[in-house]
Amino acid sequence: MLDEYGWTPGVADRLRGVLEQHTYPGRVARVDRGSCLVVTESGAVDAAAASALDGGGVAVGDWVALRGDDRAGRMIVATAERTSAIVRRDPSPSDNRDQVLAANLDHAFILYRLDRKLRMSVLERYLVLIWDSGAAPVVVLSKADLVGPDERDATVREVERSAAGVPVVAVSAVTGAGMEGLSQFTPPASAVALVGESGVGKSTLVNRLAGAELLDTGPTRAGDGKGRHTTTHREMIPIGDGAVLIDTPGLRSVGLAESGEGIGNVFGDVEELFEYCKFRDCAHESEPGCAVQSAISHGVLDRRRLESYQKLLREQERIAQRKAAIAKRAERPRRR
Repeated sequence: MLDEYGWTPGVADRLRGVLEQHTYPGRVARVDRGSCLVVTESGAVDAAAASALDGGGVAVGDWVALRGDDRAGRMIVATAERTSAIVRRDPSPSDNRDQVLAANLDHAFILYRLDRKLRMSVLERYLVLIWDSGAAPVVVLSKADLVGPDERDATVREVERSAAGVPVVAVSAVTGAGMEGLSQFTPPASAVALVGESGVGKSTLVNRLAGAELLDTGPTRAGDGKGRHTTTHREMIPIGDGAVLIDTPGLRSVGLAESGEGIGNVFGDVEELFEYCKFRDCAHESEPGCAVQSAISHGVLDRRRLESYQKLLREQERIAQRKAAIAKRAERPRRR
């Protein structure tokens, strides 16, 4: 059964380092409060996660080592090293922990619906999130059946300008239009996560890619076109040849964790201009000889894009400061 969920010789090699006597392999297909649904060679089983696991627990997509059986209960005792992980800052203002949405992915589909105005700054945040995960992003513009071809093509061109070489595919999961453009991203034994706001059609797309009505789909609200959160938990769905999809609930916010190369990947056009500024410490505001402001005044660079870049950098500074403060508090000797 593990073959249906992406088992390969490479996975076996990664698990070899964590499997011990009386343990066996599995892949996490769903995470609920207090337990996980794990696919094993003999079928899907419920298992608890050991509190001492490294990395803050398990996520959908993790390859794990389990111990136990139906009678004694099952426990996830170790996780294999992840090849990728989508990590966002926990949306709770009182919680500084990062939240792993999905692990061990090859691609992530960022879904936006064509019949609603795109917020490009939000798209850029999603792109940073996915680039930092180690997976490759693909922008999927859904509900193509609800707009005309001219509007569809214009939106694709607009997204391509901000997506920095990322594939952009317009599809209709209802009619099947454009779906052939996604097949190249779901080869055998691959894993793809679907992320986006509520109501963009993630569950409908999963059903179309799987060729079966596997997930419930719900209508969007007539007033604002927002979804009803049909997907309530992250879940892995096999679609054949060992390929899997991970459907995620609609995200109300995209809080970034500490970014690696994601910002540079998304805003490479902005950062390249820095090399041509007259002063090395240019703040790109009103300094003479600023190549960035020159590009904006000549219509080469959109000011909105620069502001989006600067906002993300400020956010990263706050994250770094908060983590430094937490680490400093942890180093203080405890009072007796």
